[in-house]
Amino acid sequence: MESNQDDKFKLESRKAQHVKLVIDEDVSVSKTTNGFSLFDIVPRSIPDINYTDISLETEFLGRT
Repeated sequence: MESNQDDKFKLESRKAQHVKLVIDEDVSVSKTTNGFSLFDIVPRSIPDINYTDISLETEFLGRT
């Protein structure tokens, strides 16, 4: 049971450290990105596609 109390104390202490850090320090991020800003995505629709011409068949190790 003591281990659970120790773990709880450690968790509460760590949470308190995080709160203190946010209050006392500038932890803002100047610029966040998800990586998509590195790419130019150009939409190219294909409205005249015949879906029966699309094959999902693949070959792997000489077998289909």
